[in-house]
Amino acid sequence: MIEQMSEKGNLNRAYQKVVSNKGAGEIDRLQVSDLQAYLRKNGVALTSGIRSGSFQPQPIKGSTIPKSSGKSRLLGVPNVADRVVQQALLQVLKPLFKPDFRPYSYGFRPNRNGHQAVNRAQEYINEVNQYVVNMDLRSFFDEVDHAVLLELVYSLENA
Repeated sequence: MIEQMSEKGNLNRAYQKVVSNKGAGEIDRLQVSDLQAYLRKNGVALTSGIRSGSFQPQPIKGSTIPKSSGKSRLLGVPNVADRVVQQALLQVLKPLFKPDFRPYSYGFRPNRNGHQAVNRAQEYINEVNQYVVNMDLRSFFDEVDHAVLLELVYSLENA
């Protein structure tokens, strides 16, 4: 999986995606507009670090964003070079996990949102279903046993 993730074509697609998403530079002040020059200079070392297991993502910038409820949510914003690595990994993992998502899953899915979930729940109620389940996974990655999660990821790779 690491070889696939760090393959030049995959990294180039990840770079293109990060550039198209724009976004601001964060802790290291590297801007998306500086990313191409940065990767030309550091790309071999980055790829080598990924493949050897020595790659370490840089600290993220914590930013608080307001929610409609009046509360706020902490958002971690990685630097632009780490965004390329994250996107490259997403491009490898997404095809492995996407088949397991059910049509009634709405959270963190492309082209899906909370309003669609509420509308679908209303349809279920109108169809005389007795139960509609709403789960908030807000702290999932804070609480999940990462060893078990990684074991599941590795089992998909070897399937």
